[in-house]
Amino acid sequence: RLQPTIARIAVATDTAVPNDVRQLFMDQFLSNGSARASIGELDTQIAQLKAKSVTAQIMDELPEPRSTYVHVRGNFEERGEQVSAGVPDVLLSNKSKQERLKWNRLAFAKSLVDGSNPLVARVTVNRIWAHYFGKGLVADLADFGMRGEYPIHRDLLDWLAVEFVESGWDVKHIHSMILNSAVYQQTSVGAEFAHNSDPENRFYSRMPRIRLTAEQIRDQALVFSGQFANQLGGPSVYPYQPDFIGQFRDGTAGKWINSPGSGQFRRSIYTFWQRMSPYPSFVLFDAPSRERCTVARPRTNTPLQALTLLNDRHFVELAKLLGSRIRESAPDNAGRIEFAFQCVLGRSASADEKRDFIDFVNQQLDDQAWFLLAQVMLNLDETITRE
Repeated sequence: RLQPTIARIAVATDTAVPNDVRQLFMDQFLSNGSARASIGELDTQIAQLKAKSVTAQIMDELPEPRSTYVHVRGNFEERGEQVSAGVPDVLLSNKSKQERLKWNRLAFAKSLVDGSNPLVARVTVNRIWAHYFGKGLVADLADFGMRGEYPIHRDLLDWLAVEFVESGWDVKHIHSMILNSAVYQQTSVGAEFAHNSDPENRFYSRMPRIRLTAEQIRDQALVFSGQFANQLGGPSVYPYQPDFIGQFRDGTAGKWINSPGSGQFRRSIYTFWQRMSPYPSFVLFDAPSRERCTVARPRTNTPLQALTLLNDRHFVELAKLLGSRIRESAPDNAGRIEFAFQCVLGRSASADEKRDFIDFVNQQLDDQAWFLLAQVMLNLDETITRE
């Protein structure tokens, strides 16, 4: 049972909660012994990972650089003028000619991250910001030049860039800081006057709604099904897909051989990618072709996306597994509906939703009811959209 003070905090809409009150809130929810043990175990694992030494291959400069020549018409046996490694003059326009001659690629790389160059830090934090809010503080992620758009909040961009540099270029620190900020923890349901006065949400009065990426949609379905295989590394995997897709010639004799066992349920980053025949469900949810660098993915809404979640063989299999979890979660239908909402949407079902879903289940055959309900849950806009 919650203490009265804690209960008031839990229902408060103001996210600006003092640190001591936040700590009281955490102590209340971590009073459970198993929860504290889990947190302690995770802290131990993080400390062990940070203590491990990392071995990396590096390149070293020769004491005396070798002579390099232009190959006339590409013929290495016919030498042209002698040249040396360096940095294009356009990237060192603020340096004198004598200084430019002394610069090699290593010196240029060091200059980018020495703290005095604001461009790299700004571009990096802007892309991290865009990852969470759908659009960067500078809208054009790939153009910080004269043709790019002016920053929406320049002071915030500069502050994040300075924080990034002073933290030792710690990307995790920036991610953690944004995730724990009040602006990120807002609801996407803003006040009506905010929608009218700031339709583009340039002042971040609400959290923007963003459709999940193709990989995230599949990965969360794996988690909901209870079959997510959290294995790191290893070879690529071949999930289910239509038999006529992926007929390319390689070591698998021109056929897409479905991965056995838990390989079907590994995270999407390990899915085999064939340039001429990419994984269909990823393409339908706007995954890039990987033929060229894609700074920002487009987002489309088409009927094919809903049909994929309903009929794709892999999603049908995951819906069956989720349906089995829902059926076994409680002895009565009301409890099962509540589990489905908590598992997939992270919230409780309203009275109307619970009534409608129970009516839906009662209209189906017993063997198919929970499978069909799982399909509905996986296809909801709320499921594939980050609020």
